[in-house]
Amino acid sequence: MAVMLSATSCSDSKEETTLQPDAQGCALTFAAHNSSRSLIEKDGDLYAGGFAVWGEYVPMNKPGSPVNVFTATPVTHTDAGGWGYTDTRYWFVGQAYSFVALHPASVAAEARYEGGTTLGLTGYDVISGSHKGVDLLADAATRQCTDLGMGVVGFNFRHLLAQLNFVPRLNPAVTQTVVIDEASVYGIPSAGTWTGFSADGTFSWVADTGTGSMTTQARPLGAINSAVSVSNSDAEIKPLFTNTNPLLCVPQAVPYEAVIRVTYHYADTPDNKITSVYNLQLASTTLLNGWEAGKSYRYTFEIGSNDFILFSEPEVMPWDEKGGSNIIIQGDETA
Repeated sequence: MAVMLSATSCSDSKEETTLQPDAQGCALTFAAHNSSRSLIEKDGDLYAGGFAVWGEYVPMNKPGSPVNVFTATPVTHTDAGGWGYTDTRYWFVGQAYSFVALHPASVAAEARYEGGTTLGLTGYDVISGSHKGVDLLADAATRQCTDLGMGVVGFNFRHLLAQLNFVPRLNPAVTQTVVIDEASVYGIPSAGTWTGFSADGTFSWVADTGTGSMTTQARPLGAINSAVSVSNSDAEIKPLFTNTNPLLCVPQAVPYEAVIRVTYHYADTPDNKITSVYNLQLASTTLLNGWEAGKSYRYTFEIGSNDFILFSEPEVMPWDEKGGSNIIIQGDETA
């Protein structure tokens, strides 16, 4: 989704050095353009999650200390159908602005703002409490207020995490249905430290390799919620992890401990459950940069007639895109 900052015309009065509610500036407003599906399948999810904004300005042409404009300010959707934030902020001529935004707004309390466009999350755990299944999005923007008519400043939100998925298939020799009773993924650090954004707009992750972050069979990165039946007559593929139970991870090199554990049975022998554990690093030799932010990795595995599973190299899938509408967001005006 692309999120934009816009403004009415700025005043050309003398330079302001502090924020004043009655300043001769122009109200800083927001507009959200929903262009990326990510894991958010409908606008309602974006409305519920909102986003938080940090920002400051400094004089363009002389030394000066940064003046804070936003500090984890939530931008929320209202019952009236609009968007709003409290305490309107203003643009001022002669100031250089920096902004950074994070979705969802609920994560803002865990973030550290270090000025400019630098924001970070320390020890963020993708499976801890309310983090489970959350598609983190963020971006930064800078703008110089030099004259009348500021126009639009855009946030092009980017995915901060990587997505994994697994698709079972049957060997053509298998003539009956196979039921996958359990599947879990573990041996992957679930936490890491994220830092963004540098001058060129990039960000980075460092996975936490400590024992407390390492997922296990008892505490997996992800597990299916219910059994999945697969047959050669299926018209469509059946990914193990769906949009209601996504499998997200901190971007990182594929660990040698990373595995998927699958328990399944053939329909004619329901009491004969077979468990197979497969090393994901062995199936990921083409991923020279490991699991990268903003990419979805789909592993396909084939179940044969003789109790064997064959894994294929993962397909790298971008998150789907969809069109959307513009939604105006302005301080104190929520209708």
